[in-house]
Amino acid sequence: ANAGPRERLAKSLSKHKGPNWQHMVHQISEYTLSQLRTLPEGRTSFDFEGFKAPEYLLSPFLIRHENNLLFSPGGGGKSYLAELFIALLESQCEHNLPWVIRPEQVRALMFDWERSYETNAYRFGQILLGLNLPIAWPDAPFNYQRFAQPLIQEVRNAQYLINKFNVNFILCDSALGACGGDLFSPSAAGEYFRALNSLHAADGGPLTTLTLAHTAKNSETGRKSAYGAAMWTNEPS
Repeated sequence: ANAGPRERLAKSLSKHKGPNWQHMVHQISEYTLSQLRTLPEGRTSFDFEGFKAPEYLLSPFLIRHENNLLFSPGGGGKSYLAELFIALLESQCEHNLPWVIRPEQVRALMFDWERSYETNAYRFGQILLGLNLPIAWPDAPFNYQRFAQPLIQEVRNAQYLINKFNVNFILCDSALGACGGDLFSPSAAGEYFRALNSLHAADGGPLTTLTLAHTAKNSETGRKSAYGAAMWTNEPS
């Protein structure tokens, strides 16, 4: 009874097999709202000729050239899953793996606020071993940088590393450190996304990003969402 219009529409469409109706309804709704905001005052309609379905790097998880968010309770395996995404994306050329839909070679860089390079390198190596995939680069299992300061203070260094390693995909683990710890502050969350959006791929084009976050349960609806300000749920794809 508490479901919103999007949820009710997606539920009514779910009897028809095919696309992910919930995701499709969300994408169309967001596109409609973004277009309405650009209309001249007094005009309330527009056409959909410019609407394009999202392109994925890894379907249906990572939308290309967008900020993606993955959240779960602590210890839920977010980091393992994100590193699995990197392994699949970076090894696609040699293995023609399913699920991966990407128009370009992917080279990833991990910005980490939680663990050490050794811990992540070991886990990433085990993932590659389990998938019978080669290590992507001869000098290291994957490109990595440990940060101690929030991303807004590391933008120049982050862009230098993106260029150095010829990167077009970045993983940020996790939102708590990347944002500086105050996830409930809209201004702090806004600073994080401004910093993230100021970065660009090594070739000058847009990045695809994935931020990991913990969950919180809404006391009124019981629904789980990313821990912190509403921007953590509304800003990413």
